[in-house]
Amino acid sequence: MKCNLIPFRLKILFLFSISFLCLQPLHSQNRTSGKTLDWFYNSKYGIFVHYLHKLQNGAEPWNQGKKTNWDSCINDFDVERFASQVHQTGAGYVLFTTLQIDKYLCTPNATYEKLTGYKRGDATPRRDLILDLYKALSKYNIKLFLYVTGDGPKNDRKASKALNNPSFYQSKTVPFKMNDLFVKKWATVLRDLSMRYKNKITGWWVDGSYPFIGYNDRYLGFLAKALKAGNPASIVAFNSGVNPKVQFYTKYDDYLAGEMDSFWEIPTKGRFLDGKQWHLVSYIGGPRWAQPGVRKPTPELIDYIRRCNKAGGVITMEMTLYRDGSLDKAQLNQLVAIQKAIKPDL
Repeated sequence: MKCNLIPFRLKILFLFSISFLCLQPLHSQNRTSGKTLDWFYNSKYGIFVHYLHKLQNGAEPWNQGKKTNWDSCINDFDVERFASQVHQTGAGYVLFTTLQIDKYLCTPNATYEKLTGYKRGDATPRRDLILDLYKALSKYNIKLFLYVTGDGPKNDRKASKALNNPSFYQSKTVPFKMNDLFVKKWATVLRDLSMRYKNKITGWWVDGSYPFIGYNDRYLGFLAKALKAGNPASIVAFNSGVNPKVQFYTKYDDYLAGEMDSFWEIPTKGRFLDGKQWHLVSYIGGPRWAQPGVRKPTPELIDYIRRCNKAGGVITMEMTLYRDGSLDKAQLNQLVAIQKAIKPDL
C-alpha cells in the first residue's frame, strides 16, 4: 500500500506546486481598461440573486416547501423561466452566487472536491447549473457575473480543515487572519471555476475578502489572477464590507463593489472613483438581503437610478429567488416598471 501511495502523493504535490506558480499576483498592467468597462456602464443596472443551500433548499419561502438533497434542489431550477423573467427586468447582467459560508457550491469543481474530499453529488452538484444559466441568459444577451468569497466554506469543519482556513478556528476574542496556505489553496478552487467557464463569465464580485480578516493587496492579487485566468477581460470587484459611502478598496478592482444597505448615494466625480467604475449594490426587498416584497416606492427608485446613471454610476438590485428559478412577483413587477422607464427601447 505504501509503495502505491507515494507516487500518487508526489503527483498531487507536483500539480499543486504548478498551481502555485500560476497564482502569482496579477500585475496592474494586465487589468482591464476603462474602455472595457463601457458595456457595464451602458447597461445602467443589473440584478443580483442569492442562490444558496440554506435558502432554496432550507427555509420558507425560498424553498417553496421542498427540502431534498443538494443535487435534487439544483435539478429543480428552471433556467429558462429565470432567464425569461430577468429579460423582463431589463437587466444587462445577473450576479449569481456560487457559495457562501457552508460547504455547498452550485457548480461542479474538481479542485474543491479533491482538496476537501467531498464527492460530486454531495457538496457539489452533478448538474452544471452555471453553464445552463449562461446558455439561457445568452439568448437575451444578458451577461453572467459570479459571486464568490474570499473566506470560502468557513462554517464547514471538514472543508476548512482541508483548506487550512483560519476563519473556522477564529476566537471570539482574537480576530483571525488569513494565511498564505489557505489563500493559495482557495485561489486554485477559484481558478478551476474561471477555467471551466472562461469567457462565459463576464464579471466577478468577491465577498468575504475583508481587510479586517487579513486580506491585503498581495492576497487579493492571488485571487484576481485566479479569477481572470479563464477570461482576462472579465471584471472584478472585491468587497471590503459595508461602508458609509462607495469607496476604493484595492488596485485589483475593475469596478467598485459598493455594498450598501440602501439606495441613496449618487456619484459626485463622474464614472470613475480613484480610477474604478462607480457601482452600488443593495436589496430592493427588506429589511435585509434576500427578502421578498419591495421597500421603496417604484417612482422613487426610478428617479434614483436615473440620477445615478446620469452621474456615471451603475446600480445592481438584489431580488428574491425561489427554488424553481422564479423571482419574487412584487419585485419583478417593480423591475418591469423600471425597465419601461429607464430602458423603454428594450
